Amino acid sequence: AAKDYGVQLGAYGKLPAYLAQCIQALYLTESREVKLEMLQDVANQIADYVDEIQDMKDEPAFREDYMVLRIGYAFAIGRLAEEATPMEALMNNYLFKVSRALDDAVEIDPEHPVALAMQAAKDANIIRVVGKLLGRLTFGARLSRVEDGFEASFAQVDDLAIVHYEFANSLIYVNRNRDIYRAFEEFNKAIAIHPKSAMEALDSMYAAKRFKEIQDYYLNYKKSFRSFERERREYMEETDENLYNILKPAFLVSEYVKHKEQGKEISMVN
Repeated sequence: AAKDYGVQLGAYGKLPAYLAQCIQALYLTESREVKLEMLQDVANQIADYVDEIQDMKDEPAFREDYMVLRIGYAFAIGRLAEEATPMEALMNNYLFKVSRALDDAVEIDPEHPVALAMQAAKDANIIRVVGKLLGRLTFGARLSRVEDGFEASFAQVDDLAIVHYEFANSLIYVNRNRDIYRAFEEFNKAIAIHPKSAMEALDSMYAAKRFKEIQDYYLNYKKSFRSFERERREYMEETDENLYNILKPAFLVSEYVKHKEQGKEISMVN
């Protein structure tokens, strides 16, 4: 409803409309395919809109709106990249698209907490997809920038659940199990934050779900994190389940592997 109403308002309604569609796609759609289609639609709409108005980005009255559009684009593309295989991410140029959008945003507001956090998470995801050496040589991704970026974000605002759970994910992407307890602390911080809006409540609820997922991986799964991600992707492809959906049980890799070994129908059981 928020998305439809925003579209009716014309240019001024586009920002909340895009945001509403992103939030619905990420946290409330049951189908992974539908979620990806909705996110791609947001990215396409923003890209078309930015092409029309990018010459206005230097106008003081419009700079902040332009920055938010670029952050929204990076958010949508980043979520698409998160679930793609490394080959898919490279073929679709996701990593460069996210980098350019975030560079635009940070150029306008170098201290924007979400933009800073997303830049740090971007480096972590690049390292996760292509490795530390290739990530540094091809994309300029550095381990130090992950920690520094989140520290700079927290120095601005420390009560955004999405930033804390992205930091937790980034610690795992970069350092695997070596920083698992730090990641657990960040998940717990995200869960404990009192939300100021429905959107922030959804962020905290997803943090709780992701924490269960990672906890089960660490305690009950004996293979590598890369293997865990392959199992997770396989589950999503077989079931078409959106694992961000906060109304569904957490993905427990130990349960999934057990069901596969027993030849049972695939379903998650809390």
